[in-house]
Amino acid sequence: MAAGPHPRGTKLVGLGTDIGAQGMCYRTDLFKKAGLPTDREKVGALWPTWDAYLATGKRFAARDTGAHFFDSAGSIYQNILMQQGDHTYYDRDNKLVIDSNPGVKAAWDKTMEMVDADLSGNIAQWSPQWNAGFKKGTFATIPCPSWMLGTIEKQSGPENAGKWDVARVPGNGAVRGGSFLAVPEQSKHQKEAAELVTFLTSTKGQTSAFKAKNNFPSSPQAIDDPAVRDFTNPYFSDAPVGTIFGASAKALKPVYLGPDNNPVGDRVGMALVAVEQGQLTPGEGWRKAVEDAERAAK
Repeated sequence: MAAGPHPRGTKLVGLGTDIGAQGMCYRTDLFKKAGLPTDREKVGALWPTWDAYLATGKRFAARDTGAHFFDSAGSIYQNILMQQGDHTYYDRDNKLVIDSNPGVKAAWDKTMEMVDADLSGNIAQWSPQWNAGFKKGTFATIPCPSWMLGTIEKQSGPENAGKWDVARVPGNGAVRGGSFLAVPEQSKHQKEAAELVTFLTSTKGQTSAFKAKNNFPSSPQAIDDPAVRDFTNPYFSDAPVGTIFGASAKALKPVYLGPDNNPVGDRVGMALVAVEQGQLTPGEGWRKAVEDAERAAK
């Protein structure tokens, strides 16, 4: 929504609707088969850190359940990356720092450890194989933003209701994605459009959207609203998703994203895929990620 200068010198261009607060979705039937706990509190206690998640994955893999521990390296990497400080590929002066920010390399290295341990199913997200994997139980865990719950339920089907649950994500909270609404200056009905945006992004509007479509509120007031905080999802074993996602959102500190963050992130993601598929070594993949990122940022 167009507006005048903000008191701090920035400009308001839109109002937030939702954030992709994260949890860790997991298959209770596969955890039971692997001899791991299935209660969500005990499952969350298995992985307070990503090192602990890696160790749990190795335990899971040793039991030969026929499933991989997670779907693909990309989803893991994104979660770890967002917990590595107040910026990622760009510093706050909009300088590309992918090769000098130790947090980016730390996220890459930790993800490579998991790939090396053969915990990844190497299944590209949103591919037909990925969609089918939910129904078939191809992978046991997946970092899941709140909006992904609908996707998991749709792809898993009614026959798998109650086999999925949601636990806390490793580390100190995580968010993946988010949306905002804005009114362009070219709008012929700016006043009415702005009023609609104001309603849709209000506490009431965000709360209703969460209950209907799992879009987790960006408004702190909506996050603390009992309608969100106490909300449970019957498909996911009545998991208290409002509480889980709310805690995840509050734990994560703000992370600055630069002007070409998405193109740079896409190049890193392609390098991850090349390593997963055995086309590059982790070292070669990292060098490719940096070189491609530098080209994408020009």
